[in-house]
Amino acid sequence: MSKRSADAISTAVDSTDGDDLSANNISTTANPSPPPHYIKQTLVGPICTHPKCNTKVNKTKNFTISDDTLREHFKANKCINGKVNASKLERDLNIQIINMHNRIKSNPTKGEEMVALCFPNNSSRKTSACCDRCGYNDISSARVKQHIKSKKNKCLLIHFKHSDIILQNEYGFRIPQAILKLIAEGKFVLPISTMVSPSMPTSPPLLQRASNSSEEGTTLIQNNNSTSSRTTSDTPNSSTTSFGSDSFMASPDEMNAALSSSGSTSTALSDNAEYIEALGNCFGQKEVSNALKHLSILIPITKHPQQLKDTLTTLAKHDKPDLNLGIATKLLCLAGKRWFESGSANMDVNRLGADIRNMIYIVGTCIPDSKTNQLDGDTFVATNDVKDVVPVCQSLIQFVAKADPSFIQKHNDQVMCIYDAITESEDMDEDKRESTAADRIAETNIIPGLLSLLLVQGRTSINGTNIVGQYIAASTVKISNRNGLSLRHPNEISRSANALLRVLRHGLCSFIHNKSKSASNDKIFQQQIRSFITSQVQQSCSYEIITTRVRTAREIDNKSPTKVRKAFDQDTGEVFAGQTSIKKEIWSKSMAVANHNWNASLRKHYSTTSTDLLNKVLDTNNQLIFDFDESRVIVNNGTEGEETIRIKDIHPVLPESNEDIKKWIAKCEMYIVGSHCYFGSGAARGEDIKRLPETKHYQVVFNSLRYELHSLKNETHGVKKNKNVAHWLSPIQSRLCVLQLVSLYPAVEQSLSYNLSDSSQFDTLASDMFADVMGMKQSISTKWCRDLIAQISNYIAPLPLNKTSTHPIIAQQFHHSLQTHNNHYSSSTFVTDPIVCDFSS
Repeated sequence: MSKRSADAISTAVDSTDGDDLSANNISTTANPSPPPHYIKQTLVGPICTHPKCNTKVNKTKNFTISDDTLREHFKANKCINGKVNASKLERDLNIQIINMHNRIKSNPTKGEEMVALCFPNNSSRKTSACCDRCGYNDISSARVKQHIKSKKNKCLLIHFKHSDIILQNEYGFRIPQAILKLIAEGKFVLPISTMVSPSMPTSPPLLQRASNSSEEGTTLIQNNNSTSSRTTSDTPNSSTTSFGSDSFMASPDEMNAALSSSGSTSTALSDNAEYIEALGNCFGQKEVSNALKHLSILIPITKHPQQLKDTLTTLAKHDKPDLNLGIATKLLCLAGKRWFESGSANMDVNRLGADIRNMIYIVGTCIPDSKTNQLDGDTFVATNDVKDVVPVCQSLIQFVAKADPSFIQKHNDQVMCIYDAITESEDMDEDKRESTAADRIAETNIIPGLLSLLLVQGRTSINGTNIVGQYIAASTVKISNRNGLSLRHPNEISRSANALLRVLRHGLCSFIHNKSKSASNDKIFQQQIRSFITSQVQQSCSYEIITTRVRTAREIDNKSPTKVRKAFDQDTGEVFAGQTSIKKEIWSKSMAVANHNWNASLRKHYSTTSTDLLNKVLDTNNQLIFDFDESRVIVNNGTEGEETIRIKDIHPVLPESNEDIKKWIAKCEMYIVGSHCYFGSGAARGEDIKRLPETKHYQVVFNSLRYELHSLKNETHGVKKNKNVAHWLSPIQSRLCVLQLVSLYPAVEQSLSYNLSDSSQFDTLASDMFADVMGMKQSISTKWCRDLIAQISNYIAPLPLNKTSTHPIIAQQFHHSLQTHNNHYSSSTFVTDPIVCDFSS
């Protein structure tokens, strides 16, 4: 391929798409000065046409180029005149090659001609192994497979070709003939991201700030995206808010259609049937009844039922995770993750007053009792565990970038300005550069501004939806085999929508905080904020769509068929939860079994000389005084003098490196944790038992050890209404516990051969003890252990309802309210007929 051929291709593309590389200051005047560089783009990658180069720029890869590779080429060959912005040139080259291939796809008749310019008939040929995704080839099949397996490439083994004809042109490009054929036909998929940001200004534009003067009005967000703005005026006049008397009659067009000889051609009466047919095409006829429950979310995404499947499939593809994101989208996703995981998003929530957070929490136009709501915690609060919101934030950003690139373009521009500044001024590898850029982006208003703009965006068509509505529709379905669609589980839909709502509210909180930095008058600023929230946020289309999705998904889930998961037999006393049942003759003796096994395991650590002391400590007739190190038992049988036994003076015998001792220590740990969890009146959750109280908070009252546990259930989002719940161990278990804490554990901790389990393992210990005392062959989850204890409580102290629950005081011991126990832990009651009929007679 001659230099003239390279110029011909470049000129052809430039004239078609307007992406002339003269953006990099290539002069075209009558008396041309030397160009700053000699880089030209071709169908298979950039070349340098400098007289002493005339070669491909990227020596190791086809089609793609990086700014680092460009810098290395310029540095090694000295083929530039002046300064060249390598990052901008990289983007321009990527745009060029994408435009070249798009031109062929739109006009395949030009394909063969353009390929022939790149690879004329005199190109050399040979046969070798290759990758038919990126064109990498080598005589050694092993090296091609090594290339495919490398984590640096996105090639797969399905791309491996054992043998193909390889063409090599004069610039050193070696491309498989099969790939050149696909390029000519417009069927080749470029092995680079086609999401490319256009050239950026040399310095980032200043972020707009909210005005501090009352004359400037109260609008904090102005949507300047032409394709995403509201379809109607934000300040409706009388013509849009009132209807004349004729408005409540049939319109002239409707009357003319109805009076015509053929009647009305309107599809109003057939719409329902057409949407049912469309849902059948999307999900299959068996799922139509379920799909109809989601119709209010699906209808607004298209005006024509026939287009529903194609539209929904496209949106669902936008929602699928993408490993080939454009650099701007990738940086926004990284920045969103850093914003949440660093705690910055939560800090911005805490910086706002409860009244503002209360207003953010409200959806619609109702006027709440704000003071009561604030006292009850009905305000938007920080998210303690962000693991559910981070993926939704990243998924939303990716979706917007694909579904409506123009909406996110200005944010991309600012992102790339930050990225370019780091690229040009700091010497670091790509991962470090991206991480640094993401951190800087997370400190700006870019992410909060984008999320707030999505929150207040109006419908993009009359009575249609917006980007958030499209995202909600996409997350309602998933793509199955061969681009088929299926509905997600209602619970999954509801949780995803709830997480999206939190993401957008976090964005709004950070947006408000960022705007406060430039405010000088708090009174005016607070007025602006209140006006903005009440006029644009509370009544926003996005709020309406998300809350509708949460509500309808929950309604669908509540109406789904259920199975009996918790029950007891009121005659036999057998209890059932999950897939496990326990007979009464087993559970009624479980505490006695636990006491016996615990006592036996604990005594294994003491010599026979301590037997008498152990018997006195464990005798419930003797007075137990708990004072940790000074804990003691007072023996007074009325016939001899009073005897005081300090428990810490009873020393266990722990020979070093004894496997039996290690086993018995583990057994003792299992019983003390399991008894706290399941035999302390009620039952604790598996996560809660990991936070046993410090021993200084234990108390012995009426011969029983009292302790308190605190549940974190439903405290994920910051409203901490749960109270400590008091639990009690039985008198014998209280003494076993004190003996273990005061005598055994200090000796184990001082030993070099033995260790105590970490608290993170306490849930496993609890479930193991439950299985041990209930005669199970294997352990079950702590959830089902707790549910089985609840069924036992319902049987022992029943409170008849539709199902059988238990009394409020007992329900409290499970760390939830009576209503929660009634709704979720009550028992279906069965009566098993023990009479067996004999039909032999």
